[in-house]
Amino acid sequence: MLDLTGRVALVTGSSRGIGRAIAERYAAAGARVIVHCDQSRDDAREVVRGIAERGGEAMALFADVADPGQVRDLFEDIDAGYGRLDVLVNCAGRNRDRPFLEMTDDDFRVTYDSQLRGTILCSQNAARRMLAQGSGSIINIGAATGLRGRKNGANYCVAKAGVMVLTKVMAQEFAPTLRVHCLVPGYTETDEVLDRFSLRDPERLASHVSGIPLGKLASPGDIADWALWLAAGAPHATGQYWFVNGGAYMG
Repeated sequence: MLDLTGRVALVTGSSRGIGRAIAERYAAAGARVIVHCDQSRDDAREVVRGIAERGGEAMALFADVADPGQVRDLFEDIDAGYGRLDVLVNCAGRNRDRPFLEMTDDDFRVTYDSQLRGTILCSQNAARRMLAQGSGSIINIGAATGLRGRKNGANYCVAKAGVMVLTKVMAQEFAPTLRVHCLVPGYTETDEVLDRFSLRDPERLASHVSGIPLGKLASPGDIADWALWLAAGAPHATGQYWFVNGGAYMG
């Protein structure tokens, strides 16, 4: 059984969706988990309460991952609370879909800041601590559209492309001490995905599922299972893209 007992894990953007599922899975595996968010603070506290009720350990911390000062304070709070950090999952991110010619500077900025800049800032802060302690794991969340693109998502696709290349850069620079991976989910059954792609409509859902060889959307738990394996297992591997999309994209 995969075990994270004694390890400290920060999962950014873990008040809901995939991030929440990863935080809960890590806690169930014995990790002390930092549940992070920027805006959904009541949701983050609810996640912490749920973990505690199941016998796990977690605390909620809040920061804008695109703000260097807030990120610095976030990691200093982790230092004060736990004195170490073993796993970072960069899951925080916002998105604004719009045709490319209608996209504003603000649409690009909001998406870049949360998806790419936030990953950079959190990874720098985490890696300094992990390298000093001699071990650690960083898991970025990518997207197949960072490789193949999609309509109405130029800001998101470009930001995720940056995250995916950054994974390989960090894996090379931080080896052999740290392992760095990029988990690449497909369409996953979260409120954000269902609403953004109108997948609560049975016909639209059927159309999307028809392009997935395994015949269904992923659940957040499916993605969390892989995040646990990358944190607690995945021996002799680093710098890889791990596609978890039911075969919809085979990289």
